[in-house]
Amino acid sequence: MRIRFVYLRPTPVLHYRAIGPYERSVKEAWGAILGWLDARDLRKFGPRAFGVIHDHARSTDPMALRYDACVELVPGLSAAPECGIVRKVTPGGAYAQGCLQGCYDQISDGFRYMCSQWAEAENLRIDTSRPLMEIYLNDPAKTPRDEWLTQLCVPIRTEPDPRKLLHVRDEELELDS
Repeated sequence: MRIRFVYLRPTPVLHYRAIGPYERSVKEAWGAILGWLDARDLRKFGPRAFGVIHDHARSTDPMALRYDACVELVPGLSAAPECGIVRKVTPGGAYAQGCLQGCYDQISDGFRYMCSQWAEAENLRIDTSRPLMEIYLNDPAKTPRDEWLTQLCVPIRTEPDPRKLLHVRDEELELDS
């Protein structure tokens, strides 16, 4: 998997949150939001779709895991709180981004690789204050399974060199130890 660094802008979305083990909650969330879009013939707007993974499965009770299925808010779409479809903004910032092609079954292995082996080899730290995100680049209802494209986005901590940030020389900079 080729991984690059990107800055993602905060994006207004409509989302449906499901809580529980990811094996179940991911299907529930996408079933709810895609069913809602299809019932209203709103899928034709073709908004980008995002999966937002809020919790680490190894350190969170499986019954408390939160997953949001999201579609980009575009003209013609509006929230439906009575259906659990509400508005929010995805977090922006620096991310490592890898692209998977094929079945969605590869997503958890892709994230596992990026968050452990790859991040360690690159000497990077994951920003645990922001969620992992999936960006779905095509509609699985209209695309053959082997052509599904998903961007895996891992939030990266960035800590700039204070000298570069402040534009001062070393001798002018006083840093607390």
